[in-house]
Amino acid sequence: MRLIVEYKRNKYSLEEIKAFLLKREQEETEVEQARHELTCKLTHINQELKEVISFLEKNKHNKPMLNQHVSHESVTLIQSLTALFLV
Repeated sequence: MRLIVEYKRNKYSLEEIKAFLLKREQEETEVEQARHELTCKLTHINQELKEVISFLEKNKHNKPMLNQHVSHESVTLIQSLTALFLV
């Protein structure tokens, strides 16, 4: 309501105000969709990281070879960071 009063004070017509409000609503919808898509992607990444950590923990005999390419700590750190984004 305050936004409408501000537009009216600045001498915008009702049609211009309506167009501004519709544009703003569309932008908010687009942002919300992008946020939802990002959350889905981060959730998927987080699930894949859990699988990688589980694999690293189960395959102790391959650990020296795996540590040359992937460290358990780095995967855990990435998982923690993605979890922070999901909160």
